[in-house]
Amino acid sequence: MAFLRNQHMILEQHLTLCRKFGTLNGHDYVKPMDGHPEVIVVAKEEGDTKNFGGG
Repeated sequence: MAFLRNQHMILEQHLTLCRKFGTLNGHDYVKPMDGHPEVIVVAKEEGDTKNFGGG
């Protein structure tokens, strides 16, 4: 995972940076982003009562 606060990068730039650290892998239990099997969105939307992975 790479989290870069206040950076304005398009997806391909983010993927290029992440690949410099190694192979990108999907996640068996989380639906990937359409067209990008190695990307999952970790987000808490307004109204969500639990965080990502939270119980």
